[in-house]
Amino acid sequence: MEAAQGNEYYALFLLLARTGMWPGEAFALQWSDLDFTNRKIPVERALSPGEIGTTKTDSIRSIDMSKALAVTLASPFEQREALTEGEPHEHILVNEAGGLLDESRTGKQFKRVMRQAGVSGHRLYDLRHTFATVLLAKGAPITYVAHQLGHAKPTTTLQCYTRWLFDNDGGYVHLLDGDAKNLVPNRTNTPTATSMPDGIAANLKGIFGALSETRTPDPLIKSQLLYQLS
Repeated sequence: MEAAQGNEYYALFLLLARTGMWPGEAFALQWSDLDFTNRKIPVERALSPGEIGTTKTDSIRSIDMSKALAVTLASPFEQREALTEGEPHEHILVNEAGGLLDESRTGKQFKRVMRQAGVSGHRLYDLRHTFATVLLAKGAPITYVAHQLGHAKPTTTLQCYTRWLFDNDGGYVHLLDGDAKNLVPNRTNTPTATSMPDGIAANLKGIFGALSETRTPDPLIKSQLLYQLS
């Protein structure tokens, strides 16, 4: 996205990377679709091929607009609203002649930006994958990502992006302990001393030694406890 700064299609690239829309859905987006107050975008049409029709799944969904995307789209929206002559185009993304964009032309611009960024081997469509993988890797619920992408079932999202799901490494299991219900799980199998109530930390320290230690004063005690817990 840094390499795309200044490119005529920067808004399109950011739109795809921040919403996970199919390119055809982005090409068909109209200014009247944008809800800046609630930062929502209803997706109800798509361009394919060369004609406006229904979405790929023949369904309508409302997706979230990130703050960065809202700021990027707000400026041209205000410029459009300020026009006093002529009828402004209803679609957000248009070419120099005022017509709808096509994936071939925008794809060439995307390849140019990719070269500037030193990245290769991706298509414009892959920004949709970028959206999904980054969100899942950051721990977003798969049901949320599935809705944003327009997947009818989260299982579709799961099949495509399983390896990108946030891996807590077992930290969530501690939420099942009644005494540790207020713990915030971390990426280790055992909560750290700073992430648990003092009483629990003290008890564990008395059993295993200091939580930061790799060995206890009495390895026999540790092995017996591990045997009981196994």
